[in-house]
Amino acid sequence: PLEVPLGVITRAREGRVERVELFAADDEAGLRARFAELRGGPDAPEHWRRYCDYVNAKDWDGLRTMFAADYTLVDHRELAWEPLTGADDVVAVHRAAEELATITMSVDAVVAADDDAGVNAVRLLARGGSDEAPAETMYSVVTVLRDGLLAHTEFFAPEDEEAMLSRYEQLRAAAQRRPVSPISRRRNEIWAAAASAGHFDDIVESEDYVFVDHRHGGVASMVDPDDPSGLRSVHAAARDLRFASDPFAGLDDGTVDVLANAVTLTGEALHGGGRFEVVFWSVSAARDGSETYRVEMFEVGDPLMLQRFDALCVEAFNGVTLSPHAREPIPSAIVARQRRWAGAFNANDWDAVVAMWDEDVERVDHRRLGWEAVHDREGFALDVTSLAASTDDLRTRIELVAGAVAGERWVFAALIDLVGRSRDSGGETLHRMGWVIAGRGESSTNHEVFDDDDLESMLERYDALRTTIQSGGWLDALAARDWEAARALLHDDMVVVDHRPVGWGTDMGADRVIAATRSLGEASPDTRWRSFLVEQHRDHGRVVERVRLTVEGTTDGAPWEMPFLLVGVIEDGLRTRFEFFDADDEEAAGAAFEALKLPEELFDERREWLRCINERDWDTLRAHFAADAVRVDRRPIGWEEFHGPDESVAQMASLAEASPDMRVEMTPLCGVGDRSRGVTAALYRLSGTQAPGGGAWEVLLGGITVLRDGVIVRAEQLEHDADAVRARFEELRAEVMAGAGAGPR
Repeated sequence: PLEVPLGVITRAREGRVERVELFAADDEAGLRARFAELRGGPDAPEHWRRYCDYVNAKDWDGLRTMFAADYTLVDHRELAWEPLTGADDVVAVHRAAEELATITMSVDAVVAADDDAGVNAVRLLARGGSDEAPAETMYSVVTVLRDGLLAHTEFFAPEDEEAMLSRYEQLRAAAQRRPVSPISRRRNEIWAAAASAGHFDDIVESEDYVFVDHRHGGVASMVDPDDPSGLRSVHAAARDLRFASDPFAGLDDGTVDVLANAVTLTGEALHGGGRFEVVFWSVSAARDGSETYRVEMFEVGDPLMLQRFDALCVEAFNGVTLSPHAREPIPSAIVARQRRWAGAFNANDWDAVVAMWDEDVERVDHRRLGWEAVHDREGFALDVTSLAASTDDLRTRIELVAGAVAGERWVFAALIDLVGRSRDSGGETLHRMGWVIAGRGESSTNHEVFDDDDLESMLERYDALRTTIQSGGWLDALAARDWEAARALLHDDMVVVDHRPVGWGTDMGADRVIAATRSLGEASPDTRWRSFLVEQHRDHGRVVERVRLTVEGTTDGAPWEMPFLLVGVIEDGLRTRFEFFDADDEEAAGAAFEALKLPEELFDERREWLRCINERDWDTLRAHFAADAVRVDRRPIGWEEFHGPDESVAQMASLAEASPDMRVEMTPLCGVGDRSRGVTAALYRLSGTQAPGGGAWEVLLGGITVLRDGVIVRAEQLEHDADAVRARFEELRAEVMAGAGAGPR
């Protein structure tokens, strides 16, 4: 068969085709540019229309409201602007330009836009100058929106449309990412390492393995029984193969996992042709974390990939998938529980559905037009019976947004569709809403319902319940003497610091903490733990709490009581730190609580810094550093000292080139101040696989970052030791916050 790939533009009038233009298949820039010309004055995105209105009216206060607090601008043009950070910088630039000449802004063309991803590429036209010497300047602009605000902008020369569209696709792909479950992420890492090394026995395909290639001119979808994945054939035709796999989304229920990822394959052809690089997107599903039963391949940027990811999740988990709004990996236990609930619902097994609600379950509906409150299982059963009596073919789809587990307790937030066919009208019915559900064991105890577009309120309530179950789960486990459940709530490397004159000292490691707690509980069979939450701080899945705790019991019939103050840290559902104080030492406990809080604004900068590295956005990364920034390595065997942005960026770019799947992860420790003057401390993990054909590598280190006027002026690297990093943080904290400089050298 003959296949000729083409780019085609068609214009029709009154239902009849009046014009057709053909382009080379790889001339996407030309295709898009001609489409914009023929479209004739496209409607600009709403935020760009407002931007032009504000600038033309010189409404600087209005302009300021359009930008996120952490907004950044990067200019790729030969004569580039300095990087901008924050709304004030943007307004200052526009004010300065207006002082030189009156400027009128308009949108010349919409080159590309993905409203769902919040990314667009446009050409802006600025007209100014005098009547005698009018001037026009064209800007090619790629923009990222977050929560309706401009979060990031990049400028390109008008003639460099190919680079602009390439960057647009990169940012669009990044915006489509969803969280990846630990099981899916681990399978992704094992596959990439085994595929690169040719360790075929480490890649297991099931007997019912299916392969589908959706790419233009892709390989046949027929499976070779001797080489189901095709990897042996690839290795037979090339050398120095390297598979770098970047996960986009992942969900699992502990038995089955579904993964979407981007794969970059590099190598050298054995029989001429030299080095090559092939990039594609993929979706796969596996059982038991290793046995792959389905793989589908896609062109880069094909929206079908995430559609197929959702379809495979729905198929595997009885209607449950990962929401595009998901903000954190969903625990397997929650996916498994909702798979069972949705399975019963879609089978219309109402007895099984009702059985998964606690006898005293509560329902609160926060919607403008909502359901009545329910206070027990019987009330829920009546609602289900009424809905089933009025609707045929009733089924559900669940899009998980967030979830947490603490011992037997759990909570999740999701967007829910209830779909069926009305018995009265015969038409399809759709109820879409947000749910926050909390429970214990198999039974749900709390249901809260929200309008589906009120994600902010839904997640605010989820955060509150998550904190409650994380605190309560620990005490539940202690009260039940369920040491395994208690251990599951502690991070392996958790730290205990006892500031009391007669205390337990400093201890490290979850097992030692459990051993000490268990000995206390077993010394007195009626030992009880009581707590009162004094205050709490939540930020990006990290909780710091100050608690008044009392341990009490009897010994030989005599009652005893041990009151104290506790400052604790919970990160991603696990307890990472306990600090104990005498019951009357409120000042010291309060100071520890403040020190362990993380300034959100500062760590937003750290998260953006991580994004730049992990997405290879070197220009934006460079904008994070001051011109005279210094990076010092205090490890016994460390990296050399770096000065200025270019040296730090060059090192990261070099690491990424040697290891294309390199990623950097962060565990925040503490921080003080804000972007104008602040210090952060964190632990970092760099990991990847050495190319070509090398093994996996990992670098663990501690880091201190000093910010001034929104940019990094000093960075220090230390051993991966939380206490040592905190100690250095305290040394720098007083000096920096007193304005003495960026710290000693």
